[in-house]
Amino acid sequence: MRTTELRAAQWTEINFEAGGMAHTSRMHEMGRLHIVPLSRQVILALEELKKLNSNSPFLFPNQANPQKCMSENTILYALYRMGYHSRAMWHGFIRSTASTILNEKGFSL
Repeated sequence: MRTTELRAAQWTEINFEAGGMAHTSRMHEMGRLHIVPLSRQVILALEELKKLNSNSPFLFPNQANPQKCMSENTILYALYRMGYHSRAMWHGFIRSTASTILNEKGFSL
């Protein structure tokens, strides 16, 4: 997912029973529905997260105003704090991590 799609994800997009997230792309291909499969570990984590912020429509609400999604810089600054300043951006970080894991598991990309 792109940063915008992640930080603006809403609880209505999560299907806990089916283990998936359905959202309309907010970036490229506007209006096209995307289905993102979620592992059972992610579903469990989201169930716990919902207990903490179910008063907001967003999975990751803005700290000052829960009716808005978190700041566009939140994920970027988290990468900085992890030591990736000027070395990685969110989208590339996730793509390269996923590629490495899938290659190690024998998937050909």
